[in-house]
Amino acid sequence: MADRPVADSSGFKQALFWTILNEARIAYALIDTSYRVVFLNDHYLQSRKMDAGYPLGSKCYDIANGGVPCRSCIMRDVLEKGGPCKILRKDILADGACTYSDDLAIPIRDAGTGDTKYVLEIMIDRTAEMDARERDFAVFLRIIDSLMRLLEEKDYATCRHSRHVSAISAKLTHYLGLGPTAVFNATLGGLLHDLGKLYIPDAVLNKMDRLDDAEYAIIKEHPVFTWVVMSGMSSFKPIRDVAIAHHERWDGMGYPKGVSGRDIPIEGRITAIADTYDAMTSDRPYRRAMPHEAAMAEIKKSAGTQLDPDLVELFVAMVGEYGHDRESLVEDNGYDSDALAPTSDRVRPPFAEDYVLYVRQQDAAVAESTTAGAGHTRAMAREAGIVTPDKSIEDLLASDAFIDAVLNSTPAYYSLVDDDWNVLYVSDNYAAFHGKPRGELLRGKCYHMVGKSQPCHLAGGGALCPAASALATGERQYSLLAEDRDGQRLYFDNYAIPTEMEGPDGRKVKCCLEILFDRSAEKNRQYAFEQDIRHLVEKLHNMLTEILPDVSANAHQIVREVHLFCDYLDRAASASGGGGNHP
Repeated sequence: MADRPVADSSGFKQALFWTILNEARIAYALIDTSYRVVFLNDHYLQSRKMDAGYPLGSKCYDIANGGVPCRSCIMRDVLEKGGPCKILRKDILADGACTYSDDLAIPIRDAGTGDTKYVLEIMIDRTAEMDARERDFAVFLRIIDSLMRLLEEKDYATCRHSRHVSAISAKLTHYLGLGPTAVFNATLGGLLHDLGKLYIPDAVLNKMDRLDDAEYAIIKEHPVFTWVVMSGMSSFKPIRDVAIAHHERWDGMGYPKGVSGRDIPIEGRITAIADTYDAMTSDRPYRRAMPHEAAMAEIKKSAGTQLDPDLVELFVAMVGEYGHDRESLVEDNGYDSDALAPTSDRVRPPFAEDYVLYVRQQDAAVAESTTAGAGHTRAMAREAGIVTPDKSIEDLLASDAFIDAVLNSTPAYYSLVDDDWNVLYVSDNYAAFHGKPRGELLRGKCYHMVGKSQPCHLAGGGALCPAASALATGERQYSLLAEDRDGQRLYFDNYAIPTEMEGPDGRKVKCCLEILFDRSAEKNRQYAFEQDIRHLVEKLHNMLTEILPDVSANAHQIVREVHLFCDYLDRAASASGGGGNHP
């Protein structure tokens, strides 16, 4: 039998390093301080559908951004800050396909001076996750639209008022510069703020005279009913908290909770202003609409009692700055104020703002005409014969400092085992994850790391573990691993890659390199969303059987909408299944 490879030997680390660069689905690029690319691994080229003969020496933005220096540049950030930087990026490739990735950049310093000489860029693909998130977001918006259709069937005036409140809330939140998440929550919180009126009897909701005390008490329950519809669903919590707060008052005399001041979510305080304004400027069964100027005067009078005084001041400033009247305030992104615009046309996913966008040149003809600088750079590189790294770069790639930068900076967990399940290598973060010293893990078997006394495929009723499958078939294996730890459910993309390593005696040893990517946050989000859909179906069925027939003369139309809606939700939940296909 061949001797085991020695984990800390220079030859072992170099062999492991090149196995990772060549086999792991991770894109690596090395860029000098003049923004010239001096090394790309094969996966970088494959992930961007680029020719394997792409010349080194080109500027990094020739590759990533069509020859135009990037507005948000991770290279520049590293050089200015002198430390690692990370962004989330979206690339539009030459064929129009979109890819998403975590992009981490690490400074590589001169051993003598300590100055940054290169930047190592490491990109982990997130496309499958983002595709799943966008699909779920489309379902989420479809849910919002369907809920609004239910409200429209119940009472058109309430639905129209809700759209107005949403439009005003979106404008004010954007004016305040609170960011995309706040705009999203205020827009949808305003849209759903009166959803609970599905539960209010028509006789109360549409009474031609002023409500008596008993009827007013019923009306005051509608925020609670809104909470009932959206409770227990984590996907809806941010907009639910906004929606139920629109009748809270700055002085604490509101309902349903009686909270005051800044204890009310800021989007809820914004929605309160929008709700108050539109209520005053809309016709009601018992009174005519108030003119815009009179309503603005009443808004000012309510500052410090009903409404947040600072936000009232800013609302007044916004109206004056943009010359708003009622019509322009309730206008919804160019849609007529009385039109039920699709929610997807009116809101953007807040997570879209997390990504920096890069656009690669469309094709050679376009590149030649629109990115002459990029074409000239590539021509010079070809003339100079720069198609492989020069000697200084080869020496750098072989250095322990660079290899350690790759092994320790890549946001993945590595382990290498031989065909007798001996642990030959674990990355520092892998050892930290298991809470054991690295040296202790290197003296044991791989199944000891997961608390088993025999190989996993034997302990698990005969099912092959990924490493066993890779060693048995000689082919790369993928699996999604799940683990409960400290009360949390963790998920990992696991790639098991068969390879060979040379032992001290020069003989080859069959090994398996396992690479794990933590997908816990996204997988938990996907599974929670699936559960939210099923929970909503149950709530809607309960509403049909327990409440709706007694409160709405138009119950049969709402019942029809609910059945159609629930059928759609059932299909969406089945299609979600935890989100996405895996390679």
